[in-house]
Amino acid sequence: KQLSDIYGQKNEGGWFWTYSRNGAVQINKYDLSQWLYDNYVQLYFHDKKTGAYRLVHEENRKIREIWAENIKKYVKEKLVEAKHFDVLEAVIKSTNSIFTDSFFEYIDASTAEILRDDKDTCYFPFNNTIVTISKNEIKTIKYSDITKSIWEAQIIDNDVTIIHDFEPKMSKYYQFIGKISGDDEKRVNYAMTLIGYILHSYKDPSKPYAPILAEETDDEAKGGGTGKGIFFQAISKLIPVVRIDGKNFRPDKTFAFQRVTLGTKLVVIEDCPKNVDFERYYPTITEGMTIEKKNQDEMFLKFEESPKIAFTTNYTIN
Repeated sequence: KQLSDIYGQKNEGGWFWTYSRNGAVQINKYDLSQWLYDNYVQLYFHDKKTGAYRLVHEENRKIREIWAENIKKYVKEKLVEAKHFDVLEAVIKSTNSIFTDSFFEYIDASTAEILRDDKDTCYFPFNNTIVTISKNEIKTIKYSDITKSIWEAQIIDNDVTIIHDFEPKMSKYYQFIGKISGDDEKRVNYAMTLIGYILHSYKDPSKPYAPILAEETDDEAKGGGTGKGIFFQAISKLIPVVRIDGKNFRPDKTFAFQRVTLGTKLVVIEDCPKNVDFERYYPTITEGMTIEKKNQDEMFLKFEESPKIAFTTNYTIN
């Protein structure tokens, strides 16, 4: 087209730029914010009373956190796909003035509601279906049949089939639980109850429990190697787990829980030292968790929405 034909006109297809009289690309930031909202990114406010947000992308009921780098690469991908190389060049030159926190704040908020475990039901999303477990029933539901969204980090990267007549005692993991419980039936049942509590992310404020895997001896030379790590590795196959080295960890330190995301269901403080000050963890266990990441506003997860906390130690914890 002649420059006189395209001057001042918006590109067809809902894009976000116009051309000047001399043919230079002019990025319209408002149109860019709308284009990004319609195609790729929204703001997620965990608590709408605060200004803290995360950038998220949602597709087919699956939602995940993204960052400025992801947005830049998405814009590049779409412009190259459409052969708008002149626009891509203009975007690259203006990167530092476009992809900023002040710009992202103009993108509209997501309307997504998150699917969460409740008192009576828990959900395990797999690649091919969602398994729902209640007191009396295990069944599956399709992603197309739910009206709420699921954190992508919580989706188990396997297909699943329910075998209702499966004998649990044939499972290698069940046998492992037996070994670390001394093949004592009472202790095995207690361990299974503990696993159920950890996997079910519903939290009762009257019972803010923190499971502790410890040793039967306080002698460090005789402790260790008893399966505590394997226990939680298995848990991590079903829910998102963040494992933290407990030797020098302080829960009140800045950025203490920066690896925790909105989809995390369990935080394991591993290898706590002798005489660990357990009281420091009380606020996190009973009230909620503050997630603070570098260059992002801190976000407070209330008790019922925060991950459960568990501990491992080669000693006893008072």
